[in-house]
Amino acid sequence: MPKGAYTTTRTFNSGSHIFLWDFHLNRVTQSLLLLAEAHPELFPNLPPSLLTDLLSTIYEAQGEEVRHEEGQENETQMRDTRRARNMVAGLQKEIRDSVLVAVRAMVECDWWRREAEGEQKEEQQQQQQQVEVCLMILLCGQGAAGGAVSGEPAASGAVTCEPAASAGTAGTAIATPLLQGVEVYVHASTVRTTPLASLALPPPICAAVMGPGRHTPLAKFSSWPLVRRALETAKPAEARDVILSTDGNALLEGITTNLFIVARTEPASDTSHGPPWRGYELQTASLESGILPGSIRQAIIDACGERGIPIRIQAPQWSERATWVEAFVTNALSIVQPVSSMLMPATWPSDIGYDSWQSVDKWLTWQAPTLEENYGSRSTFLLEHVIGHMTFRSAELQDLLTTDD
Repeated sequence: MPKGAYTTTRTFNSGSHIFLWDFHLNRVTQSLLLLAEAHPELFPNLPPSLLTDLLSTIYEAQGEEVRHEEGQENETQMRDTRRARNMVAGLQKEIRDSVLVAVRAMVECDWWRREAEGEQKEEQQQQQQQVEVCLMILLCGQGAAGGAVSGEPAASGAVTCEPAASAGTAGTAIATPLLQGVEVYVHASTVRTTPLASLALPPPICAAVMGPGRHTPLAKFSSWPLVRRALETAKPAEARDVILSTDGNALLEGITTNLFIVARTEPASDTSHGPPWRGYELQTASLESGILPGSIRQAIIDACGERGIPIRIQAPQWSERATWVEAFVTNALSIVQPVSSMLMPATWPSDIGYDSWQSVDKWLTWQAPTLEENYGSRSTFLLEHVIGHMTFRSAELQDLLTTDD
């Protein structure tokens, strides 16, 4: 995969809506600008002098306060701010248009129609599954992706949309003058998933704690899938996910997920009666600790604020695992995935690196207390709230088609 900024999401309701569209649009744009700041060689045509203003525009779109130095809001500053807003709007319009072309190409192809309407209808009904579109949006420097990609759906049901100069093709190169050299790619593929209305917690998995954490945590960098491969290869056979840690105690996130822990704050005997969250709190790592700001993570944090659920935005500590009663990881594809056990190296490597795990042969185990009364009820409660949150804040494709930027 070429180096650049990316995000992944999917549709629901049989391809008619896109999960948390505004969140993913702003995140991939922010990732692009953060990578351009950290690795200017990837985007040589993005002027460094405007990156601060461009990032401020994204932070404002996310509702974050942007402070200016005293006396800085002069005419020049205001002109640069307007210029940055126009540039971001132009970039995001190109992203939106490319995504719409990709989804149209997928849902209008014969393969999709056979999957969604006929050939495997009986089997999918038995499994209560729907066919949806999984989307990966990639922003990279001009020519970084090479050439050989096609705008036609393949036999497997995947389509890669390449930059092109003509209107109506699958993606276009950025036309805004100061963003020349940034290209938008969209890859669409199919995924079978349970409809939201009948979504339940999937069977729990085992996860292994390894590390270190991401080098560019606030930006989704397309080189990460290659980096994480070393961890996936070296993890114990029973582990389905990897939880990242830098010191062997503070747990940050999964390699494609965010991590949450439900922990007791009072003795178990004091929490046997009363509201389900009495004597418990939810824990997840802060952005400052070096994690990716996941869309479902934010939805769960919002749920806690709305429902009065105690939450500690701090990395869960392995040394406090005796208080853990539930664990789960989240992302846009699985939504909420329970974790029933975690493996930790008996001795944390002194020279930690992504390729230093092959020699680990002894692991400690945390096992979820499955005999606890109402085990899993708190994860289920959050899943139900997140489904409502995602449905409300997701975009209908028809609305995107009629949006005028």
